[in-house]
Amino acid sequence: MSNGTSITTRALDQLVYHAVMEFAPWPMAEVEGKAHVVQAVNPSFCALLEKTADELIGKPIAQLFAEGHATHGLLDRVQLSGEAASHVETARNTPGPVYWSYTCWPLQAKDARHVGLMIQVTETSKVDQLTKDMNEALLISAVEQHELTDVADRLNKRLHKEILEREEAQMALRESEEFNRSITDSSPDCIKILDLEGNLLSMADRGQKLLCIPDITPYLNTPWIDFYQGEEDRVAAAAAVKKAAAGGEGNFIGSFSTLDGIPKWWDVRISPILDANGKPKKLLDVSRDVTERRQTELALEQTAKGLAEVDRHKSEFLATLAHELRNPLAPLRSGLEVLTMVTDDRASWDQAHGMMTRQLDQMVRLIDDLMDLSRITRGTVDLRMETVDLRTILEQAMEASRSLFERHEHTVVRQFCKDALIVQGDGMRLAQVFSNLLNNAAKYTDQGGVITVRAEVHADEARVTVQDNGIGIAEGQLVKVFDMFAQVERSNERVQGGLGIGLNIVKHLVGMHGGRISVHSEGLGKGSSFTVVIPLATRIQTGTSPITAHVAPAPSSRQRILVVDDNEDAANMMAMLLGRWGHEIRVANNGQQAIEIGELMLPRLIFMDLGMPVMDGHTACAQMKRTAWGRAAYIVALTGLGQEEDLRRSFEAGFDHHLVKPVESKALKGVIAALGEQDGGSS
Repeated sequence: MSNGTSITTRALDQLVYHAVMEFAPWPMAEVEGKAHVVQAVNPSFCALLEKTADELIGKPIAQLFAEGHATHGLLDRVQLSGEAASHVETARNTPGPVYWSYTCWPLQAKDARHVGLMIQVTETSKVDQLTKDMNEALLISAVEQHELTDVADRLNKRLHKEILEREEAQMALRESEEFNRSITDSSPDCIKILDLEGNLLSMADRGQKLLCIPDITPYLNTPWIDFYQGEEDRVAAAAAVKKAAAGGEGNFIGSFSTLDGIPKWWDVRISPILDANGKPKKLLDVSRDVTERRQTELALEQTAKGLAEVDRHKSEFLATLAHELRNPLAPLRSGLEVLTMVTDDRASWDQAHGMMTRQLDQMVRLIDDLMDLSRITRGTVDLRMETVDLRTILEQAMEASRSLFERHEHTVVRQFCKDALIVQGDGMRLAQVFSNLLNNAAKYTDQGGVITVRAEVHADEARVTVQDNGIGIAEGQLVKVFDMFAQVERSNERVQGGLGIGLNIVKHLVGMHGGRISVHSEGLGKGSSFTVVIPLATRIQTGTSPITAHVAPAPSSRQRILVVDDNEDAANMMAMLLGRWGHEIRVANNGQQAIEIGELMLPRLIFMDLGMPVMDGHTACAQMKRTAWGRAAYIVALTGLGQEEDLRRSFEAGFDHHLVKPVESKALKGVIAALGEQDGGSS
């Protein structure tokens, strides 16, 4: 009797093992020991390696896969931890992406022949067909197992007196079932069985853990589709069930949350489980958690959209910049032509000269805005803080914009409180803030409109409002007003120039003073108002405040001046201008030439560019200061570089002063006049 029961146990074990190994569509192999020696393989594994079973069994896995292959580390890790693990990699040198999945789990059976590790290899481009084959194999295995169970029951009834042998047979059966279940429970996926209508029949333990479901009972025989909240996902799930029930395979990616509310993304594959006649009787649902992958994809999509938006803004900005730089050039060129034709017509000459001056000033303001934007972006704006009265700053800003008001015949209403509005701030930067707001109001207010400037005290803050009755701002555009490169839609008939960076600069400058700025408009055609709020100074500081000296271009003594610039046109025009003022002028086009001329000329004043061939301005200045005539000369850096670092380098090289191109004539006259006063009027 004992021998018969043992035969039954071994037969049961071998048949279950055969069902898993032989009928599985995936390449599978059983290995044992630290060297992972192959103990059993299925036909798919032989086909994968293009070898027979005899050629594979008894060989260490290291001889079957190349050195460094992912399977080596995977087997070691599972053997050490006793827990299933997977590894996915992409095949190289293929026409399209082909992904290989290696899954390894420990065998839990007590029979020594099965103690070891099982490895499964999956090529995902064939996963649909493999899933169908696996379903068929599982079905066949279940049928055979059921038949064997019946045989065991009959044997147990017939051998009821042999209690010990019967218990051993039952134990063998339980171990076989556990072995079969371990394959499903070790899978990293959520595996479910559905009926043909999509109702949930069962779920593997692993799936319950993934969904944080302690008891699956309340969900059995309910529509699996109800797990999905989104209508689009529900439609996709219903379509996948319908396709699988018809004998096909459904696949989609959808989202639903775990029982404790954690949102998850799932890659769902539904395939039919066929009966003996090849017709679907149940459905196998394998859902893989792809939340991390999906979040990465969504993040990449958002990044791509953001980059596209940045690229669009950049293109628009460059196009606008090119347009704004060309705009002043056209009238400047025309003005030059006019000047050559109206030498005897002083009125026309003055008109052309005034126009050219305005256009040049516009280009300078444009470049200054770009430089300020660069400084703000890099955080290199330095404020020269002092105690100032905002009323005085506003007066200066209004005077600077007066010509624009007069050109458009605007009425400017001034409403200032009687008390001083004392704040701690950089007077030049605050004037820049209010000039920008006033210029904007003038640009977007119709001919003959009204602009109101209001300055008042609210609690411990100074509040300045610039209000106009112009074309206004649409409600949806208000939030974009202070954005970099913003050109809010006003009106097609009132398109104005500008790079869309002025208000962004204003916002940053106000913030650097501890203040804030806001905008209000009732809509298009209803005007707009900008309000700047800056904290009042807690106390009036005593001491010497920075003083900006505006030296009047009074008659100065004749000076010997050396102009150094590699741009010959720029050097010659400055020499011509200084010569017209009555000074003795020499020109050099590089640092070496300047030293040679300086030794003969002994100049009192040198205007020198920095970036020049042969010898740059820094080197030339340093060498000049090592001579007696160079130490006696007043050397001014005349350059397009105006950052704090540029000023520091100039003074370290020995320059006495630093001017940023383009330089207005009054600045040149101020330097010459100050030098004359220093010399006591002597030549």
